[in-house]
Amino acid sequence: MLEVALDGFASLVCLPSAILVAEILAASTLKNRASLAFRTGGSIRPGPIAVIVPAHNEEAGILPTLQDIEAQLRPGDRLLVVANNCSDNTAAVARAVGAEVSERHDPDHRGKGYALDWGMRHLRQDPPETVIIIDADRRVAPGTVLTLAQAALATGRPTQALNIMKSARAGPRRRVQELAWVLKNYVRPLGLARFGLPCQLMGTGMAFA
Repeated sequence: MLEVALDGFASLVCLPSAILVAEILAASTLKNRASLAFRTGGSIRPGPIAVIVPAHNEEAGILPTLQDIEAQLRPGDRLLVVANNCSDNTAAVARAVGAEVSERHDPDHRGKGYALDWGMRHLRQDPPETVIIIDADRRVAPGTVLTLAQAALATGRPTQALNIMKSARAGPRRRVQELAWVLKNYVRPLGLARFGLPCQLMGTGMAFA
């Protein structure tokens, strides 16, 4: 009985590793990765898009993110920065580049979830067709905003952008971290797509119709 119990325990321990290996193998066998993608709805012209950027004391690094987003917005689209319990000049930096800013001050309720709820409530005054959420410390590749909105509208599902790390610092530790992000946020979702399964939402780069 002990041997059977140990075998069962070993199987349970190995199961996550087996799933990971299966996902990697499935992703590596793809010849045409684009064929697995949902139709992005390239012919769809989305209505108003709102991009919410939750920010807590991001004065030092938020500017490049906002500039990336602003460059992709069309007339009628909105960039909303939720300055969440900030004690620095995050709100001022955001306003300086033309972003709409909603300041939230509630020290008893901290965290990104409260900021997003605040932002969604703010948007109810003039609801957009699509909402995109992007963290304040991310760079946003050209075309991301429109492509995410098109995909969300075409599929009627939440849509997740590719989210990877590129460190400005050198060193083995940073390279390992970058590899881990590629494995988790790129390779594994490809494997899941190969099996006909969805990927997880990653907290940033998400679009909702």
